[in-house]
Amino acid sequence: MPSVDLAHDLPEEVLANVVSQCERGSLLALCQCSKTLNRLATPYLYSHIRLRKQWSRFGVSAHLLPLTWLLLTSAPHAECVQSLAVQVGKNDCPPVEHFGNDVTAPEGYSPKKPWGVPDGKRLEMRLRGACGEHTKSEEDANELYELIKGGEKEGAIVILLLTRLHNLRTFDFCECIGSCDAMVRALELVSGGSWGRLGGDIDPSTSVDDKTTVSRKSLAIMVSGIEVKLPNNLRHVPAFLKIPTIQSLYAWKPGEFRDVGEEPRDNPFYRLQERSCRTEYVELRRAKLYHTHFDKLMKAFIPGTLKTLVYEVGCTWVCVVVSHPRILKSLRPHYQTLERLELSHEDRYHQFDDDTDHLWPIQFTSFTNLKKLKVAPVYIWGVDGTTMEWKIKDPSLIGMLRDALPPTLDELWITRVNTHGYHPEYISAVLIPALYSLVEHRESFPLLKNLYIAFNSNMGELDWLNDIHAFATFARCYGITLRAKLTDKVGLERGWGWDESVQWETCNQNSGNNFPLIVVAEEKDMHETLMNLGAKVKDRDREDIYHPSVLLIPHVSRCRPTLISNSLLP
Repeated sequence: MPSVDLAHDLPEEVLANVVSQCERGSLLALCQCSKTLNRLATPYLYSHIRLRKQWSRFGVSAHLLPLTWLLLTSAPHAECVQSLAVQVGKNDCPPVEHFGNDVTAPEGYSPKKPWGVPDGKRLEMRLRGACGEHTKSEEDANELYELIKGGEKEGAIVILLLTRLHNLRTFDFCECIGSCDAMVRALELVSGGSWGRLGGDIDPSTSVDDKTTVSRKSLAIMVSGIEVKLPNNLRHVPAFLKIPTIQSLYAWKPGEFRDVGEEPRDNPFYRLQERSCRTEYVELRRAKLYHTHFDKLMKAFIPGTLKTLVYEVGCTWVCVVVSHPRILKSLRPHYQTLERLELSHEDRYHQFDDDTDHLWPIQFTSFTNLKKLKVAPVYIWGVDGTTMEWKIKDPSLIGMLRDALPPTLDELWITRVNTHGYHPEYISAVLIPALYSLVEHRESFPLLKNLYIAFNSNMGELDWLNDIHAFATFARCYGITLRAKLTDKVGLERGWGWDESVQWETCNQNSGNNFPLIVVAEEKDMHETLMNLGAKVKDRDREDIYHPSVLLIPHVSRCRPTLISNSLLP
């Protein structure tokens, strides 16, 4: 039987389909079979590049520099890259002979010539050319070249690499100690250059001044770090916002180390120009910013362009004042245009008895176009209304939820329902009666169709599940559906985005679960439902609490009764 040459005897369409189904290891082998297979496989090999931390056992530069050189000198390879994830740290590469048997030094790597380019003049010419192409002046180009030429300041090299990736869609950057200053400076140097090339080809008919504002494609950026207890470096956040193609910004534990008041004017936040950032989606998770910085950040976004803001306060160990009224005041430029807002916090929000924090109730009625709101109870009732026994008995608390909401909402989330520090009776005494009051005034919220509660199933007693089930049945009669989301941490990575469907590289301590949403009114026994999902519900005698005959009877007198006359229905 004659031999078959796959690369020549099969149609290219068939070969392309075979290549698209292969894993990375197989693609590497196929590239060595023929020029046709090499050409077909290359886009798949370079479309998603991840310089993982385990790769950088001897420094990220060992792989980052050869990759950057390839993409600087080969436009076809650079055009293939759609996503890039980089773990950046100090350049601590040992001599090549110290590479173990399980780790292979990149071809051509040498500590004395980290770029792996034997021709020093060619290297300098190419690097200077790239620096000049993406900066606005010769002085800036020279400064950028000085940052990158030695191959040690990896943060600056990463920025140069980004400017070459015309089709980049996602950039996942995990910052390690030692690379921040160079990276921030490099971002500032190239921000005045031809950043428009990052998002695609530039129309040659446009002027030089307009080249940074045309033909852009959206870019999503994640900024994370390796800190466990303290926050990660915050300076990357305002620096990355100088990229005009950025559509979405995600940040894990960005924050300050201590509240020292006004900072020097060389801080990147002070160099943010008002209404200069075209970002549409911003998510700051477990963050803790100075209010001055948060204010400047909000002023930098263009009203009408910024559609979604997620601000989850965290890092309780950091002595930075938190003031709900000041957070709300900083959002003033976006009162008429913001469509989705989340103000929440991590599990432990108010860990210390700190009178400098202003955890007071706030209202969202100033947001005239807000459609979806996620809010933790402490923003509605304040720290006293969720933690103090004397306060939760105040009847005036019941109407505060209704009074705090704008009439434009179609979706409302109550997050962190049973977090650490909340009084065990506030859910039944305040939250659930407030939900009843909200539904009873349905005419004030004509668009409201969906309610959500997010809680941890293994945090405290769950006696209030009876009441919440009764309320769900009550709300359904008014055309409102109540869903429950578990926030239990089961070792899985918590997703990102408004519905937590966006996936990034793993972040330290970003635990979540994959439990589906529960339509509460459709369940007969919420306790059993949680157990069937695999949640760790507290073990106790359930006959007295979750008996089916009492599921729809609230035991708190201020809860709305479930017997509804037809005259009350909409």
